[in-house]
Amino acid sequence: MVGVFVKPHLLALGPNKNISFILPQFSLKCNLQMARSAIDETSDTGAFKRTASTFRNFISKEPSSQFPPESGRYHLYVSYACPWASRCLAYLKIKGLEKAISFTSVKPIWERTKESDKHMGWVFPASETEEAGAEPDPLNGARSIRELYEFASTNYAGKYTVPVLWDKKLKTIVSNESSEIIRMFNTEFNDIAENAALDLYPSHLRAQIDETNEWVYDGINNGVYKCGFATKQGPYEEAAIHLYEALDKCEEILGRQRYICGNTVSEADIRLFVTLIRFDEVYAVHFKCNKKLLRDYPNMFNYTKDIFQIPGMSSTVNMQHIKRHYYGSHPSINPFGIIPLGPDIDYSSPHDRNRKYIILVDVKRDRQKVRAGLLGIETVSDWSHHLNTNYEQPLTHQDKPPLPCTLPRPCSGADTPFPALFPPGHGGGNHKAPCVASRTPSVVPS
Repeated sequence: MVGVFVKPHLLALGPNKNISFILPQFSLKCNLQMARSAIDETSDTGAFKRTASTFRNFISKEPSSQFPPESGRYHLYVSYACPWASRCLAYLKIKGLEKAISFTSVKPIWERTKESDKHMGWVFPASETEEAGAEPDPLNGARSIRELYEFASTNYAGKYTVPVLWDKKLKTIVSNESSEIIRMFNTEFNDIAENAALDLYPSHLRAQIDETNEWVYDGINNGVYKCGFATKQGPYEEAAIHLYEALDKCEEILGRQRYICGNTVSEADIRLFVTLIRFDEVYAVHFKCNKKLLRDYPNMFNYTKDIFQIPGMSSTVNMQHIKRHYYGSHPSINPFGIIPLGPDIDYSSPHDRNRKYIILVDVKRDRQKVRAGLLGIETVSDWSHHLNTNYEQPLTHQDKPPLPCTLPRPCSGADTPFPALFPPGHGGGNHKAPCVASRTPSVVPS
């Protein structure tokens, strides 16, 4: 999330490619130049194309690191409105790094960043009382995030984005890439983190988290921006279709497990959450993502409440900043800056995500993980009773044929055909006749 150069009813895009076009809704001529904000990054086809972050240093415990993990050395600049910055703030809070890493939030609505030009972007309030939830820059006295970039690099000509992870000692930007900042917060500060035991990127889930992050980013995190910043119907419809395919996929996954990558919260959940929490209040209206609301997805809606209620997470969500920023900073989309009343959802209300889930695995591939407890599976001795007492709706086999029983002993109709859920050592015998529990899940091992 970044600043943009605008006039009250004109979208003007930053300084360097000499391409002219007409905004049909305003019939005003604009110049497409080097991107200085996300909204600048629309191609000639009308599709939104996000460019990469530019500061990519890494805080590391390695002895040779230029940026070692020292308490009090680093400062995080954020906007509560920005989902990318908010996921960094979420890590700072839930890892217990508030005493080690300070942070400051900017004002929610973009303003002029310099008197000498018309760029609009993230600015700091002039006093502690000017804007609730925002503070003046305590380190450099900067008026804007733009000034921090220019302090760090006098010839900087890119976007002025948040988050910014600042090194107080070297007086420079360590990183402005949120996906890398959260990895630093997850591991490199564990010697001083109050919640060091929390690992949101555990080794046995890394491949799954990386794969999930990829399709969630493309379809959902960035997908809502592809919808909202599209300037032609075709790219908008393509992005919207892709968005709802990804949301449907999330809903299906969350119907069989508590979190997006399994039974424990992970990095992928934090990255997904920051988009979902903004969906009904902003993206459904402002970015035209209105085919379905988050509230139309029961699993995802309850899941969003679940993540919101993780200790520390609710303090990272400032819905007033979120709504004021989006509706007040994009005049090409909302020229009068009117902020809808919105549904005012209470995400602190009860959810159903602590119910028990029927987890089915590939027996040959995952038997050792099951026995070691890596999949978080609760073994049960009476499959029929487990289904009757722990699942809200009767489960049906639907289109899947009964699986052959592979329990190493004779079984009855109440036994499960899914031995991965059972501890080893059931006794002798090899019963090979088909065996189906009184109600069997519709999802079966691959």
